[in-house]
Amino acid sequence: MDVSIIIVNYNVQHFLEQALQSVFRSICDIKYEVILIDNHSVDGSILMVRDRFPQVIVIENSNNPGFSKANNQGIKIAKGKYLLLLNPDTILEEGTLQTCFDFMEGKATCGALTVKMIDGSGKYLPESKRGFPTPWAAFSKMSGLSRLFPKSLYFNHYYLGHLDENTTAEVEVLPGAFMWIRREALEKVGLLDEQFFMYGEDIDLSYRINQAGFSNYYLPTTTIIHFKGESTKKGSFNYVKHFYLAMIIFAQKHFKGRKASIYIWLINVAIYLRALVSITVQSFRKIFLPVLDFSFIWVGLTYAHRWWLSTLDPPIIAPATQSYWPSISIYAAIWVLAMYINGAYDRLNDFRKLITSLVIGTLIVSTFFSIFYNPMLTSRFFVLWGFLLALLSSLVTRILYNFITQRKFSLILTNTKKIIIVGKQEAAQRILSLLQKVNLPFQLLGIINSDKPTHYTLDQSLRILGSKDTIKDILEIEKPNEIIFCLDSMSSHEIIDLMVDLGDRIHFKMASEDSISIIGSHSKNTPGELYTLDIQFDIMDPTQRRFKFLLDLCVSLLTLMMLPIFMLVHNPLSILKNIFFVSFRQSTWVGYERMLSSSKNISLPKILPSVMSEWKVSGLDGSFITEMNFNYAKEYSVWRDLETWFKGFKFLGSKPK
Repeated sequence: MDVSIIIVNYNVQHFLEQALQSVFRSICDIKYEVILIDNHSVDGSILMVRDRFPQVIVIENSNNPGFSKANNQGIKIAKGKYLLLLNPDTILEEGTLQTCFDFMEGKATCGALTVKMIDGSGKYLPESKRGFPTPWAAFSKMSGLSRLFPKSLYFNHYYLGHLDENTTAEVEVLPGAFMWIRREALEKVGLLDEQFFMYGEDIDLSYRINQAGFSNYYLPTTTIIHFKGESTKKGSFNYVKHFYLAMIIFAQKHFKGRKASIYIWLINVAIYLRALVSITVQSFRKIFLPVLDFSFIWVGLTYAHRWWLSTLDPPIIAPATQSYWPSISIYAAIWVLAMYINGAYDRLNDFRKLITSLVIGTLIVSTFFSIFYNPMLTSRFFVLWGFLLALLSSLVTRILYNFITQRKFSLILTNTKKIIIVGKQEAAQRILSLLQKVNLPFQLLGIINSDKPTHYTLDQSLRILGSKDTIKDILEIEKPNEIIFCLDSMSSHEIIDLMVDLGDRIHFKMASEDSISIIGSHSKNTPGELYTLDIQFDIMDPTQRRFKFLLDLCVSLLTLMMLPIFMLVHNPLSILKNIFFVSFRQSTWVGYERMLSSSKNISLPKILPSVMSEWKVSGLDGSFITEMNFNYAKEYSVWRDLETWFKGFKFLGSKPK
């Protein structure tokens, strides 16, 4: 066996599918095996691999032991002269395996190598070649000096900025996304260090290979695409924390004395600074629009109220009106809260949700008036004016928000994608069918034929624009914002060349033969994007989740009020315990019945442990558990929870599971 390709997968089924297809499309004269280690994925990855790629050797873990340990599992059973550690969110060129094999065969001192990587937008990924993270290199990266002087060895040693990205060179650190290792070198330095759970193991292994007398090489004569997987979003605090903690482990292991202390101090400072920035930015993004709406509504109501009071006989003027500010604040908050709960902030272009939210808010405000009677605040004019003001301010704030975030003075930002498909006509027809089924707002501009130049219409919905030889001219005329490549109609090498050539002004996605998904990513800092025929679960909708939590709170209050009655059927202490846990979002009243072992491959969205389930109150036998859980997630509504709660009084004290 020449090469053992080892892939560790965790919940990236559709990216894994494309990665495996790119491996098996390789044009090479070498013998290779593919070993997949799955870290307890729940997205159906294993079923897909066993169905579509039966030649793959599969190791299925019952938990997630981490990237290093999983790779070691594969290495221990690998038979190849060389080992390739490969990420599941990559696509290889047809000649990548042969190019790497030939280079290693001709360079006995090479212990490991990597290749040139680009992201889903065609941009070169600087992590393709890196230097060891010395204290100065780490400081330059964290402080931004490496960005100011990207070509400097001194300031950008972390990414070896002085080395040309298109020149073969010795480097210090290889990326874990693609690491081709000589078995002799690995046997000399040992397996991956399992202290590193997710990040840093590639730096540690590269360092040990270098210390053992072997060289690490960067080989840009072949290129791969590296999308961003779903497990950790690059740029998020979670990513930064895990990455920097891995750097601390590296420093403690390989640096000594003052050097290690300085390095660890720098990293700890970076973690806290990044945490502060991350929390601030995320909080600002979440509250910016609601705060803006609240401010507009409050100011408008205040001035409207002052004007209205001035019309009374005798007129009431400021500062006496200040006594009504708390009430006005409550009313403004009610309208904003109604918009938030009903999902008006989740879908800014959904005006039906906006109007519905404001109507609900107005009804609540009117109810509030009737309960807390105040002659100064019960005018129907005031309530109607409040509704109109809330509507007007919501429209204005959305225009401002769109201008700030998108630089467009527009009330509605169109999400319609202008798409061109590059591939053969049959493949393009299949992709068009997939796009229509996933309910994606798009406009198909046409297809660029990958096999021969034609300019006739295939049907009314599929216009032939020309051949791939004239793709640049076509793009200049049609101005699409997304291109979908058919992998079974074009080689990966051709696609990568086009991506690099066209730049990042267009989004790129890939689809392969018989796949039910289209994958892509617009940058290294964004998670992989996906169009798929996977089932959409209503319980994942943010609005439904908020309604579920509100219902849990209401049911908890109702259960507490009726506790003397429920004491007759259950232990009151266990019911009180459940009320406490549900109120603090540690569990939910209604949810799934725990899956049987025979159903472990059925993937459902995660929810909190539940006190009861539809199956439990139904009295049906265990064969219905899987089906009822599935239907509950797919067609969820708060009314299902309410109905189950009314039927399940005797289970109110059950232990959540």
